[in-house]
Amino acid sequence: MLEHIFGSKTRLKLLQVFFRHSDQNFYLRELARLIGTQINAVRREISNLLAASIIVEAEEGKAVTTPRTGARRKYFKLNEAGILNKDLHSLLVKERFFGQQKLIDQLDGSGKIDFLSLSGSFTGSPEAPTDLLVVGEVPKSVVTELVQ
Repeated sequence: MLEHIFGSKTRLKLLQVFFRHSDQNFYLRELARLIGTQINAVRREISNLLAASIIVEAEEGKAVTTPRTGARRKYFKLNEAGILNKDLHSLLVKERFFGQQKLIDQLDGSGKIDFLSLSGSFTGSPEAPTDLLVVGEVPKSVVTELVQ
């Protein structure tokens, strides 16, 4: 949904990463791997986010020289003082809950659910051992298809 507003799936995925991990620094190749996108697309969108002051380059002291090429690796992080960031964060949270509600509605329409719990990656805690717990009579193929 939000990729239509932002005009780019790559930009939306980058925003999600930066807002979910607001205290972390990232470099280009790391971001490309995290979101499964080509590095040139990530580079272009990083430039756009920098221009909008949504993200900033990490302090010089955090830059690391790469062993292979000797080039300095630039790190980026969320701009904590960004004027739009509070509103963007609110939109991203609402979009996540909209997606979760859509999943719940589709599961509920395909069988009898006695209990449903979303945790782990659904709540921003990827270290949790369980992401989805469904108790009831829902075909396994339906759950598998919806989760994928």
